[in-house]
Amino acid sequence: MAKLALINREQKRREVVKKFAAKRAQLLSVINDSKATDEARFEAREALQK
Repeated sequence: MAKLALINREQKRREVVKKFAAKRAQLLSVINDSKATDEARFEAREALQK
């Protein structure tokens, strides 16, 4: 049964990655935007760490 548990855990991880992919991409674009303020980039970095 350990094998099945590992498969289920990996599936759950994939679902979580899909769920937050758009939010993560948006935060990364703010971080990489050179025109964004330092404060906005810092807040985006903090939000990405959560």
